[in-house]
Amino acid sequence: GVIGGCLLIFCFKSTKERITLQKSEEKIKFTDIFEQFRVNRPLVVLSIFFIIIFGVNSISNSVGIYYVTYNLEREDLVKWYGLIGSLPALVILPFIPRFHQFLGKKKLLNYALLLNIIGLLALLFVPPSNVYLILVCRLIAAAGSLTAGGYMWALIPETIEYGEYRTGKRMGGLIYAIIGFFFKFGMALGGVVPGLVLDKFGYVANQAQTPTALTGILITTTIIPVFLLVLALIDINFYNLDEKKYKNMVRELENRDKVYLDHIDDFKA
Repeated sequence: GVIGGCLLIFCFKSTKERITLQKSEEKIKFTDIFEQFRVNRPLVVLSIFFIIIFGVNSISNSVGIYYVTYNLEREDLVKWYGLIGSLPALVILPFIPRFHQFLGKKKLLNYALLLNIIGLLALLFVPPSNVYLILVCRLIAAAGSLTAGGYMWALIPETIEYGEYRTGKRMGGLIYAIIGFFFKFGMALGGVVPGLVLDKFGYVANQAQTPTALTGILITTTIIPVFLLVLALIDINFYNLDEKKYKNMVRELENRDKVYLDHIDDFKA
């Protein structure tokens, strides 16, 4: 908790606001939500992406306990399995800006999702007795998951600017609220899926599981997240803001602000 608090203070102290809003805030109407979904394709793509990624994370985090406890029969490793799923963030996240510069948006997310898929598929074939290799596969999957999960937040400001570009309204608060709803929706769905699947395969808590139940746990750990990640791969490739188009859009917004300020100065004069 102390370390986390220090990191938050460091983040606050080292962050500088570089955007100065020139226009007065627009009055937000409920219908603006539907307007954004109608014209803001990057927002639609990113909303779907958030649902899928948070759904996969929720599934992986919840079913991992069952997988380690029953399939591996190593309940003592549950804490390490969970730690490996999040600890790589300390190494990966500081390098994401460099990855972005080197690969660009789509390649970065595609490679991260593929890495996650490779790690999960490997878990499908590694025998439960090979615990160390399973933990390595978990690490590979986590590296991909954390890279995609960390980077996708950086795309939200682009959807805000694209919305302003298309509608003339800067709806930052509204768009963050939309994204917040969808990632919570993804977490809720991800929490429901393991229970439904395990029940279908005859899982009964606190006892030795049947081969069918163990198969259900393995499928929930690997196949279902992989299927969802493939959907995420397809979805993110519909994101239509590449680096060149984004720079041109920002330049156009800056020109609009300049014209607006010149008009206000003329009016005051």
